[in-house]
Amino acid sequence: MVAAVIAAAVVGGIIGGPPAARAIQDHFAKRVPVPATNWKASHSDAKHHEKLAFDSYSNTWWGTGYSGNSDGQYLEARFGQPTDLLNILITPGATARTPQAADPARPRDVDLIVTDSAGKQHLSHPRLNDGGVQRIDVAVRDAMTVRLVVHTAYGAADNKQVAIAELEFFGRSA
Repeated sequence: MVAAVIAAAVVGGIIGGPPAARAIQDHFAKRVPVPATNWKASHSDAKHHEKLAFDSYSNTWWGTGYSGNSDGQYLEARFGQPTDLLNILITPGATARTPQAADPARPRDVDLIVTDSAGKQHLSHPRLNDGGVQRIDVAVRDAMTVRLVVHTAYGAADNKQVAIAELEFFGRSA
């Protein structure tokens, strides 16, 4: 049975062409972290700047600096060279733990825009859960930038800003 599955995958890759073969490669690939070399945000709270979303600590965070849903505010990462991006991990809110009433708001509806080296934008509209680390599958070849645009948020209020504790990127091992 295992041999039949492997044979079907090989035949599917050959018949389906390069995209099908790449999808099979991506599925079985070992993931490795891909660090961002530059980052920026549309706006940041003075105490919670964008660099904190890329510092590998889940107890520091980027804040939009605006109260409410912060619709249209974004966080962007740039890679030093084209990279085959497979997954993004996002930790919404101020920490990886379950949100508390006093915590900042957490993004819910977002746009994820991955731009490749040819300038093509790959757009998705994931809805995030309220708290906890979440994985978003992207599978973009030669990715150069990733922009996460906030539209709505959990726990949004006039005295709370939207927070993202961590944004991590993973690609295929060499």
